[in-house]
Parts: sequence; structure tokens; C-alpha cells
Amino acid sequence: TLNMNSTFLILTFNVVVDPAKFRPADLSLQSSPLLNSSSVLLTGGTPSTTVGTKITLQLSPADILSIQSNLQVAKSMNTSWLTFSSNLISDTFGNPASFVQPIKAMTYVPDTIRPTVVRFAGLSLQDNSISVSFSEPVLYSSYIPSYFTLSSSSQGSDVFNLTGGIPTISASNPSLLVVMLSSSDVIYIKKSTTLGKGA
Repeated sequence: TLNMNSTFLILTFNVVVDPAKFRPADLSLQSSPLLNSSSVLLTGGTPSTTVGTKITLQLSPADILSIQSNLQVAKSMNTSWLTFSSNLISDTFGNPASFVQPIKAMTYVPDTIRPTVVRFAGLSLQDNSISVSFSEPVLYSSYIPSYFTLSSSSQGSDVFNLTGGIPTISASNPSLLVVMLSSSDVIYIKKSTTLGKGA
């Protein structure tokens, strides 16, 4: 099971396993069963501690970001495959897990939570851009200029909806949207006596 809404996965084994021997960094999610398919190697997470045939792994924030940033992995049941080696876990007698071919998720819950703006990172009239941080990685292709409104104050005494611009996503931070403003928008903002004139 892979749940991208609650960001956890559940592994079911054919015998009782020892959760203390579980190594989440030995897991890898990939887009298909093929060897050269796109993949995300997990780095950690918080596993369940109950002895049994199932292990629930709460994904780490870093791994969630890596999965969300990869446009090919874990976007549907057909692109959710898991690989691991015998180092992943042992049973309660110390026998290591058997190596298997990539396993397709039997249950998949997609991410249906909308991203939210967490910070207006800034308006620069030197390089003519605005930067907005979101709660998760976003697609620059979904940018709609008119949905972005600049205001001179929280009361909105002087407001302006963007009319264009070229969106990009920061290579180092896929949650940061940077928009290079259109020339007409830059002219309007610079002519305004209130917009872009201070913090």
C-alpha cells in the first residue's frame, strides 16, 4: 500500500518480521519494473514497532519532497513499484528477507491535497521577478497570471493582477515558484506610487 495523501506505505510479509531490523533506506520506489526506470531511493522515515507481518513506514519529509518532485514515480498505481534487497528486514529468527523482483503497489491513494502558499518570498524590481514558496513542489506549467494579485497593503488599497510572465521552478527548491514578470506588468508596477515601494 502506498498512500500519498497521508504519506505512508505498508509492507506485508509472508512471515512475522522483526521491526527492529527494518532498514527503510534499503527501499526504492520506481516508475516501472524495468531496471532503468525512474526511481527514488528512500533515506529514512518512521517505521511501526509492532511485531507482526506488516510494517507501516511514515515517509520522511525529505523523501516526500523527492517523490513529489519526481514526475514519473508514484503518480498512480501503475507507476508505484517497490524494490529492496535482503538487507531490508529479518524475521524473528534472524532470517533475512528474500530478494524479489520489483513489486507493484496493491493499493494506491493519490495526493489530492492542494498546495498552499506558505510565503511570499519577494518582489524584485531589479531582475523583474516575484518568488512564491508553496507547501509542496508545484508545476510551473500550471501558472495562471491572473491568479496572482499584488497589493499595496493587507487591506488591498491598491491591487494589481498579473497579466503575464514566465514561470520557472527553482532547481534547488521545487516548492519555490519564480515568475519573470512581463514588460507591461513591470511598467505598471514601477509607475504605481504604492506597489513595490517597500516591505
